[in-house]
Amino acid sequence: MSRISDKIFFEEMVIRFKNDKSFFKEFLFDEILEINEKLKNAEKLKSNFISNIRNEIINPFTSIIGLANSIKSISQKNKYEKIEFMSNLIYKEAFSLDFHLKNIFISASLEKGDVNLEIKNFDIINLIKDNIKNFKHRIKEKDLKISIKNNKEKELIFSSDYEKIKIIFSNLLSNAIKFSNENEVIEISIEKKDEKLKLSVKDFGIGIEKEEQNLIFNRFKRLNENINSQNRGYGLGLAIVSDLLTLMSGEIYFKSKINEGSTFTFIIPEKKIKNLDFVFDDGLEFF
Repeated sequence: MSRISDKIFFEEMVIRFKNDKSFFKEFLFDEILEINEKLKNAEKLKSNFISNIRNEIINPFTSIIGLANSIKSISQKNKYEKIEFMSNLIYKEAFSLDFHLKNIFISASLEKGDVNLEIKNFDIINLIKDNIKNFKHRIKEKDLKISIKNNKEKELIFSSDYEKIKIIFSNLLSNAIKFSNENEVIEISIEKKDEKLKLSVKDFGIGIEKEEQNLIFNRFKRLNENINSQNRGYGLGLAIVSDLLTLMSGEIYFKSKINEGSTFTFIIPEKKIKNLDFVFDDGLEFF
C-alpha cells in the first residue's frame, strides 16, 4: 500500500475544508474545549500539589521558630528541664522538615528525569535498623513496637542503590507510623531470593478506603483532605516510592482494609557492580 505524501494530504484537507467549513469549525471547537479542560485540570492539580507541600514545609518551620523563640524567654526555674523538652520538640520538627524537603527535591529530580543509580554492596538489615533509629522519636510518641522478620540472619548483603532504597523504606515506614494506632506493632519482613529483594512494611492502623486506593500513588492528590483530619494523607511519599521503583526495575503492591491496617510490599532486582575491564594494545609499555 502506497503512502500519501504530505503535499497531497494537505491539498486534500484544503479541498475538504472549502467544501465543508462547518465540520472543521465544530471539530476545532471541540478540540479547543478539550484542551481548555485539560489545562484547567492541570492548574488545579498544580495548586493542590503546591498547597500540600507548603503545609509540610511551613508547619514544622513555624514550630521551630516559635520553640526557639520560647527558649530565649525561659525563666531560671526548671530552666534546663524546659530547654531539654523544647530542644526535643525542635529536633522533631526539624526532622520532619528535613524529611519533607528531601522528598520534594527527589520528586523534582524524578520529574526532570535527572536521577541516576549508584550501585554498591550494603547490608539491607543495617539500612533498616538505622532508619528505625531515625524515626525513634515518632515511634516513641505512639508507643509503637517494631518487629523485623528476616529468618534470623545477622546480615543480608544486597547490591543496589543504597540511597534510593533508603528513601523508599523511609517513606513506607513514615506512613506506617503515621497511620498506626497507639501501642500497635509495625511488622517489617525481609527476604532475598533469586537475586531479588522483597521487603514488606505492615501496620495495623486505620487502613485505606477502597475508593481512595487507586489514588495513593498520585503525587498531586492527598487523601483525607479534611483540614481537621488527624491523618492527612500520604503526600508525596508513595508517588516517589513508585517512581523510584520504576527507575530501579522494581514493583510495589499493597493490601489494605479499614480499621485493620495496610501492608506495602516492594520487590527489586539486584544490580551487580560492573567491573572495569582495561584492554591495552600490544606493544605498549607502562613504567
